[in-house]
Amino acid sequence: MELDHIYICVGEKAPEGDALVEFGLVEGSSNTHPGQGTANRRFFFHNFMLELLWCVDPAEVRAKITRPIRLHEALLSPESDASRFGMGFRAENGDESDAPFPFVHYRPKYLPEPLSVQTGSQRPATEPNYFFLNFVQRPDPAEIKEPINHPNGLRFLTSVKVWLQQEVQLSDTAKLVSSLPGVEIDRADEQLIELEFDHGEQGLRRDFRPVLPLVITG
Repeated sequence: MELDHIYICVGEKAPEGDALVEFGLVEGSSNTHPGQGTANRRFFFHNFMLELLWCVDPAEVRAKITRPIRLHEALLSPESDASRFGMGFRAENGDESDAPFPFVHYRPKYLPEPLSVQTGSQRPATEPNYFFLNFVQRPDPAEIKEPINHPNGLRFLTSVKVWLQQEVQLSDTAKLVSSLPGVEIDRADEQLIELEFDHGEQGLRRDFRPVLPLVITG
């Protein structure tokens, strides 16, 4: 499997996304998630998507059907230590039917039958929501119908580092994810994601803290 997209839980209507636009990213389309109680702002690249996710319906976020992805911990308890991140993976060669980590099936209303999101079931709240999309494959950049050519020149995600604010050891799922090429997960004093594009060939770096727990290099 390989990384498909990452989401970061943010405030209502994601004003944090304005900092990404100012940085030189072209924003793509947004959407809502009926039954899940969330909406997003999205930024697309040649092999990756960054999603800013916020709550539009607390009752749906807390609903029993939504519990497996534990968004209520990140979106409705901002002072908690719950991870604000989600890491979505796709089949690398289109031949993986199940996630390589323990999971439960999450079947949101916005997905047609029989599709489901295979959501990691053995992780502490301080770790990201790990989930596998066995119906998604790496996109052909020529076929992506979203803006992927940005004024700052960022194109391909080449590595991601995720720091977790937790004292306990990493879960087995986190260790497995961290063994993937270009992915590193470790513990630190704060929640933070660093995305590297194009192997850092431009020498570009932007730290979005405290607006977003995000650093982008390229």
